[in-house]
Amino acid sequence: MLNSKLLLELCSINSISGREKDISEYLKEKLKKYSNNVYITKLNSVICEVRKPKEGAPKIVLEAHTDTVGLVANAITSSGYIKASCCGGMDFKSLIYKKVTVCSEPKLNGFIFKNNQSANDILVDVGLKPELVKQYVKEGDAIVFDYNPVMLQNNRVCVRYLDNRASVFAILLALEKLKEENLKAGIYAMFSSLEETSQGGAATSSYELNPNIAICVDVSFAKTLGVDSSTSLGIMGHGPMIGISPILNRTLSTQFIDIAKKNNIPYQLEVMNGLTGTNADSITITKGGVPCALLSIPLKNMHTSFEIVDINDIHNTANLIYNAILNF
Repeated sequence: MLNSKLLLELCSINSISGREKDISEYLKEKLKKYSNNVYITKLNSVICEVRKPKEGAPKIVLEAHTDTVGLVANAITSSGYIKASCCGGMDFKSLIYKKVTVCSEPKLNGFIFKNNQSANDILVDVGLKPELVKQYVKEGDAIVFDYNPVMLQNNRVCVRYLDNRASVFAILLALEKLKEENLKAGIYAMFSSLEETSQGGAATSSYELNPNIAICVDVSFAKTLGVDSSTSLGIMGHGPMIGISPILNRTLSTQFIDIAKKNNIPYQLEVMNGLTGTNADSITITKGGVPCALLSIPLKNMHTSFEIVDINDIHNTANLIYNAILNF
């Protein structure tokens, strides 16, 4: 039985976009309990063939991305500060005075502060003399948020990388529930690299698998203080957000709504008028086309070191995936 400790363990692994090796190796080992056919692709996505489809049955892919946002060292200033840029989309204002770790040799603790000469310059102070910083830190070194999980009230957790480790955890929960079921459908787990920068992992892996159905799981914005309440945002604790979008398969979206109602699973809708901003966008147009559904877990403070989710929403997402696959 999987518990929330696994979620925090997932969030402890550094893997900013393009550097997913550590999380890929970790997931490969975890997935061996479900299949003997688990492998890492050339782009560091992880594919697990949980079971092959029986004759005439669909091949279903459960997908979540494994990469995270972060920073990359660009240069060392004459004063010994590390000049950095964002890897993936982040709000500069949310970075100020945050603790970070520079993935150099050796690793260095530091913090981000504002450069008054340029609002968009990100500078990291590691407390060393310039010559030592230049000795240890190389251009291109990753800079990651400091890991410090906090359990909040109401079964909520605040920690980095919940985008998208919350969704990885939801899929692992669904696989755990499915492992004893005698299914006709083929089930494949696909944990994709590069979502935050190019969606290249999902595009190439889905081309290789060529599924009949893809269920993409990601996070989306939850209502937060100071945000216009008229905006279509999720409510934390009200269950997964079922995507409605021109690029998503309308039949699948409707089926998920019906399955949630039938099984008394709380859900909410996320209505979009174009692309979803998730791997569903690239998977849908792969090869001859793949019908996609999108489930999103409401999350506060996206792309920061203090993201928040309700663990109940993760479990309800897993439950909805499980019941949908039984239905398919």
